[in-house]
Amino acid sequence: MTELNCVLVFQEKAGAITAYYPYTKWRNILDAPNVGAMESDLYGHIGNTDVHVTAAQISNYDTAIAGLIEHTENAEIHITAAERATWTTGAQKAEQAAADASSALNLAASLESRVARVEDGLFNNITGNPFLVSFDALDGVSLVKGVWNAERQRIEC
Repeated sequence: MTELNCVLVFQEKAGAITAYYPYTKWRNILDAPNVGAMESDLYGHIGNTDVHVTAAQISNYDTAIAGLIEHTENAEIHITAAERATWTTGAQKAEQAAADASSALNLAASLESRVARVEDGLFNNITGNPFLVSFDALDGVSLVKGVWNAERQRIEC
């Protein structure tokens, strides 16, 4: 015969807990565990909020899950793969346009500087030895005074 290790526990209307032992490994009911100790364990289990949830908690879970489902199914707040590709292409074009604009500003500043030197040579009485040094980066240069404007590729004093 198979030995079962189970106990049926009943709570009477008056609140008292009784135990019924069907065929078990205990051949004699006197060999069964103490019902009083089982009663305190059972009441401890019933009041354990770590293993049981309240109706309010279930309602909160239902609300949260419903909100997630609603969010997931909302097509107005999600983008399609085509929209993402379009936006990525647009961002790349904007980045390239910014780089082109920076390059054009550098060229315009360089030309402006050259025109100013020509004008100084033609219209001003320059008696010294003016010079202009153009460079793209400060590699190998120790900047002692001024601020390097990398976008405009110049030192500003």
